[in-house]
Amino acid sequence: MNKELIKEELEDEINLIITSNSKTFKSTSGLQEKLEMWSTKLGGVEDFATTITKKLNEILEKHNVKFKNESEKNELITFLNPTIKELILKNIRK
Repeated sequence: MNKELIKEELEDEINLIITSNSKTFKSTSGLQEKLEMWSTKLGGVEDFATTITKKLNEILEKHNVKFKNESEKNELITFLNPTIKELILKNIRK
């Protein structure tokens, strides 16, 4: 299992989702609209995290990754955690 390859593919997939979202803070004009968008984005963090998890599972399945034990799985999760947090923040800020 190549952790870097999995991480890069996950980033690419999630960045496609982020950029495909039509509404961004730059496209909003009024303060009220920006506050409403911020609230919606924060409220959607759990859904977005679920999307990341689904994409990760798809990538692991596509590459036929099987974990030998729970320790190996936890190692990958620890490795990917900073990237996942970064992607969530990127989605909120966009």
